[in-house]
Amino acid sequence: MWAPKINRDYKDGDDIRPLKPTGEQNLRFAQLKFQEEEAKKIKAASDTIYKRSVQDLAHWTSATVDADPLWLLYYKRMLKPITEFPDTPQNFIEWRLKDESTYEALNTTGTLKRLQEELDLIKEKYSMSRSMDMPRGKRFIMYHETLLRWRKFVQELRKHNNRTTLLLDYKTILNSHLPTALPTQWTPASDRGIVQNVMQHYKHRY
Repeated sequence: MWAPKINRDYKDGDDIRPLKPTGEQNLRFAQLKFQEEEAKKIKAASDTIYKRSVQDLAHWTSATVDADPLWLLYYKRMLKPITEFPDTPQNFIEWRLKDESTYEALNTTGTLKRLQEELDLIKEKYSMSRSMDMPRGKRFIMYHETLLRWRKFVQELRKHNNRTTLLLDYKTILNSHLPTALPTQWTPASDRGIVQNVMQHYKHRY
């Protein structure tokens, strides 16, 4: 009863304590804690985006293509024959043909010229996939397309090699069964000559 009027108003009025369960100070603490958790989530997301960007940049540039796991495990071994094949083969050994005659036959028919054009396209595509900056997925699509084209090239080269060798073998067999010497020109005999040959043939019989 002797308390000041402000105290009596507080006692009979609302609870305005800042540290009560729903007080203003406790609400501030809860809001601060919530903001701290949101800041952690934003930082984690930004770190993830940064790491992914760094990884994408590492795979994008052609300077790090040799370190890619998929390249090391598969495509390096599968595409190695392309680098080992000569850029411009000049003989049957470099073309991986059976012999010189097969090489000459394919060269005469223009088959080697067409195969050389296909080889140039394969090597150019391979070089672009290894030297250009591009997304990792696109790079491996180029690897795969190059591999398929190379397999088709090797299959076609083997087919022409076997077919030409077979034709040359047939030609050799055929030539071996033909007469060794054929008359260059045939002149029909006269009636007198025919009679003389007949008489010469039968002169000892009669």
